[in-house]
Amino acid sequence: AAQMIIEEIDDPRIKIFLREEARKRKIPLIMATDVGSAVQLDILRYDLNPRLSLTYGTADTKLYKIMEEVYNNPGDRKAFFRFVDALIGRAYRRDELAKIIEGRSEIPTSTMIPQLGSTSAMAGALVAEVAARIRLGHRYPQRIIINKHNFSVKILAR
Repeated sequence: AAQMIIEEIDDPRIKIFLREEARKRKIPLIMATDVGSAVQLDILRYDLNPRLSLTYGTADTKLYKIMEEVYNNPGDRKAFFRFVDALIGRAYRRDELAKIIEGRSEIPTSTMIPQLGSTSAMAGALVAEVAARIRLGHRYPQRIIINKHNFSVKILAR
């Protein structure tokens, strides 16, 4: 039986499905999101509270509705970013990412949101650390942003 879900999927329906399964099975779910020079960690402790929503800060009903908009409007960047905002909040919309999302700057990569190799490496290391420490009994806030550009840590949700 699974003891924890590490969610690193791009498909919105699968993201929601994994959260539903984690909640149903009462197991933690960890998601790392690369946002430019920062990593956002979402740590959903369904093992401690199976009534937690599917994401911090957005009601489940709203999240389902916005997710369906992505599929009802294939290729629509605005629909996609509405889903991203609902899933991870809007704190990532700063600096170069804000310009790209708002269409004021070109996307330098083939993906919707540019990713840096060093940020991906940091995300993997942080997820491994959090997963191990959860097993050791440590508690973490639901949402944290660690920025390697300015070495700041921001706790967005207790």
